[in-house]
Amino acid sequence: MIRAEGVVVGNYGVGKTSFLYAILNKQIPDKHVPTILESHCMTVKVKDDVDVELVFHDTPGSEDYAQFTQLSLARKADFVLLCFSLVIPASFDSIRNHWINEIRSKLPNVPVVLIGTQLDLRNKPEVVEDLVDCGTPAIDTETGQKLADEIGAIKYIECSAFIPTDTDKIKLAATQIAYECKKKNKKDKCVIL
Repeated sequence: MIRAEGVVVGNYGVGKTSFLYAILNKQIPDKHVPTILESHCMTVKVKDDVDVELVFHDTPGSEDYAQFTQLSLARKADFVLLCFSLVIPASFDSIRNHWINEIRSKLPNVPVVLIGTQLDLRNKPEVVEDLVDCGTPAIDTETGQKLADEIGAIKYIECSAFIPTDTDKIKLAATQIAYECKKKNKKDKCVIL
């Protein structure tokens, strides 16, 4: 069995816990459940009949709990899922202005997957109207991909916790990273290009 640990980071309210819950349970929670620091585990069978055990460390995005995120990033993570909401432009700005620097200072060689969450809201009329009123449009795919390229992310994924094929993309990306890195039996962290 291959085991890989990933840290899930991003601002408060971007949907980190919701998409993790959807990956693990094939449904989303009925209500918002604040996260301090939780770990979730699942096993995925991959090619060659190898089992990959994925451990996701869900972190809080609030500044009030920054020390918990710091502790998570200090772990020996195999990958980072870096999240922002496609409909909360401030969370997108935080990727460049805060999160990527934090990650690179603690885990300089660990692969990062950039994830744009809440895709189901990007074209919802009332959300679009609110964003237009604030003068900040939703983040489009091209803009998200540009940021992924800029920060050196190995992959960019847009998802909605409500759409199983979207959350499956995240599970697949984490599994591929784990499988490829661990298959090589390297002591150093693997970088997938």
